[in-house]
Amino acid sequence: MVQWSEYWRLSNSGRLAGLCLPKTQLLMRGKPGGTPLEDHTPNSDENCLLLFPGPGVEVLSPGLLDDRPTRLYVPDGTWREASKIARKTNFLRGMRRAQLPLGMSSRYRLRKAPRAGGVSTIEAIAEALAILGEAENADRLIEVLTLLVNCLGKRRPSMRLHAEGAHRGLT
Repeated sequence: MVQWSEYWRLSNSGRLAGLCLPKTQLLMRGKPGGTPLEDHTPNSDENCLLLFPGPGVEVLSPGLLDDRPTRLYVPDGTWREASKIARKTNFLRGMRRAQLPLGMSSRYRLRKAPRAGGVSTIEAIAEALAILGEAENADRLIEVLTLLVNCLGKRRPSMRLHAEGAHRGLT
């Protein structure tokens, strides 16, 4: 779920993830004249999880899921906007939540993380996919992110990756 005001920013990694992954649907919040986010109905035949941290939220693991297909809902925008999406979107309020393991650190700086352990949306999605056994898609996201950051880093050195290598080093 992407905040409309963030969608066109070069640093919007949620949109980038949506472009890279098959079977991804971007839901917009706040698009003038757009379909309200509330019109979306999660599929009851799927494991639907909101990937967003919080007190008492379970850590994502394959053991959280049954045999049904899994759909992750990942709010995207600034930390404040993503928090609002998670809190104020009706169909997400009662949804089962999961968070990534603690101790992750971001490998790039398109934006400054507002708190320790904060990662970009695309890094969070990649790590979630790796945890859920989708290593090929996770690797694809990190490769695209690396290319983007390195291209932008040539113009702004502060945006270069902090450490090269596989994303699995995040955990």
